[in-house]
Amino acid sequence: MTKKLLYMLVFIFISPLSHGANVYFGYGESTAASKPNIKNIGLGYEFKNSFSIFNIENIQPVIEVNYWRWENYDGDIAGGSISPGLKFPIQLPYDPYIKLSIGVAYIERVKWYARQLGDNWLFEDKLEFGVNINAYNTIALNLVHYSNAGLNKNNSGANILSLVYKLNW
Repeated sequence: MTKKLLYMLVFIFISPLSHGANVYFGYGESTAASKPNIKNIGLGYEFKNSFSIFNIENIQPVIEVNYWRWENYDGDIAGGSISPGLKFPIQLPYDPYIKLSIGVAYIERVKWYARQLGDNWLFEDKLEFGVNINAYNTIALNLVHYSNAGLNKNNSGANILSLVYKLNW
């Protein structure tokens, strides 16, 4: 079922888009003591229109659709998320940026090593620092926090630090 869902999301997400889209692959590890590995593939879209607020210019709305696998002691756990956010450019060489997003995630199982995540539906908070190498290539470091925000009595949460490569078109 997860593959069908991924293909459906890819088709829905990519078909109406051209400029401003990207596909990315990330690899990271949890900040938990067990340090399991994480594999992440996703699709992103940066809207063409930007806006300014509080003297910060060219803020871009973005949206990302992710599919990921978390290493687990009794088999990998698959999940996915959708996260709208804002990308803040920094006026320096190589076009560095900071991106903040908050979205919703679904995970197959609620136990991940010693962590009790409490629910299959989680919130995804992401902080990303990236550099645009050129028009087509971006490298980023992101920190993602998953939590049920206290909506369930079990709420260990999970933090993941990943290195991400993005192919832009």
